[in-house]
Amino acid sequence: MTTQPRSRTIIATVVLGTVLNPLDGSMMAVALPSIRDSFAATAASATWLITVYYLAGAVAQPIMGRIADLLGARRVFVGGLLLVALACSLAQFVPTIEWLIALRLVQAVGSSVAFPAGLIIVRRSLLADPDASARAVGSITWINSLAAVAGPLVGGAMVQLLGWRGPFVFGIPFALLGAIIAMVTLPRDSEVEKVPSTTGLWTRTDALGAVLLGTAIAALQVGIVGLANPAMLLWFGAFAIALVLLVVREKRAAYPFIDSRVLFADPKTPVVLVQYLLANFTFFAVIVSLPTWLQLAHNLQPVQSGLVTFPIAVIGVTITLLLSRFVYGGHGQHILVGMACLSLGGAVALSFLTPATPLLAAALFAVAAASPNNLTTLTLQSSLYQRVNSAATGAATGLFQTFRYVGATLASTVVGLNLHSTDPAELTVGMRNVMLCAVAAGGLALVIALLLRPGTAPETQSVIAPVES
Repeated sequence: MTTQPRSRTIIATVVLGTVLNPLDGSMMAVALPSIRDSFAATAASATWLITVYYLAGAVAQPIMGRIADLLGARRVFVGGLLLVALACSLAQFVPTIEWLIALRLVQAVGSSVAFPAGLIIVRRSLLADPDASARAVGSITWINSLAAVAGPLVGGAMVQLLGWRGPFVFGIPFALLGAIIAMVTLPRDSEVEKVPSTTGLWTRTDALGAVLLGTAIAALQVGIVGLANPAMLLWFGAFAIALVLLVVREKRAAYPFIDSRVLFADPKTPVVLVQYLLANFTFFAVIVSLPTWLQLAHNLQPVQSGLVTFPIAVIGVTITLLLSRFVYGGHGQHILVGMACLSLGGAVALSFLTPATPLLAAALFAVAAASPNNLTTLTLQSSLYQRVNSAATGAATGLFQTFRYVGATLASTVVGLNLHSTDPAELTVGMRNVMLCAVAAGGLALVIALLLRPGTAPETQSVIAPVES
């Protein structure tokens, strides 16, 4: 069955709203030098503009996905885009970098809404055609991956034109246009998705469960970011405590924020999420470490190191376009095994890099290690939705993206711990250590891919009920 024109319009609108998150995430990297100069800030302070974005996204995506399930995906989708426009507008007038970081957090929360809410809308609009729904979700996923690659190019152009404010200026019309188009084209929320009273919202959204989930994720992320500091172990303790309290709370809640009876009806669902974390650890370990290593060990300029890694995006998209049809043809496990083998082989090859390694060889090894990520993401997302009841789409999508953020943060931390010297010998050892960690993650991902069988969406009855006004 082909996707109808109305459905294609909905998909295009969702794409427009969701690409803002990966664009905003990667555009900021090229604006950091200008921001440091304008605010006389340290490099560590400016880096928080990136760290807080992913930290907020890790917390916000599962929370906003669950709220979209309860309150209406269209309403939440539009509200998130308007929040982005507001944050970007206020960012033009901030007096200090601390205010800019705070608004960056608000921007992250707003842009994090679109992905889980948008996928709820797509899946519901194509409910009669599961195959078309799966293909649409896959298209949105890989277009978002492509947007992350385009971010530095767009951000660089905006900084060149308008200085550090450029990326924020870009977000204002983009978010407003997305919100207007969404209000015109997206289907209205059903009658059971009316805005509730304050009491009804607090009860039905399990606000305490949301706070505990957010606390657990935030503590884990902060602990990972400061992994080299022994004091950061306290954050892992806070994570464990919050997680235990969350489990206890959700078992007792009448309307649990994380409905384990639905989300984890298939016991292998958490394994899919862990597999996604491992895949993203390998991916980000390569794309974060290799440009740094090339600049320090080969004395390349940033733009030159970017050109060496750019084929990762090109080959990744090509692989996805050629093989994505097999994801929906019952060959998901075969794809995961093949992509895990390719990624593992590339990571092993990268662990033998030295300053004498030809740039072409380094580029080929990087392509092997990182380019499978796009198709792996598509396949794991399909596997997740096969195992999750449709009532939990928003929460599952949010958690899926959270595991991506955790993998990225962990990889960045490992790179920072190992690539801190300018001595070629120490750089070689550091790069080997990073890639050995990637090999370990890739090996575990391969084992899981070999053992994990395709799932079927459970029909477990959700406790999610209409919200009383």
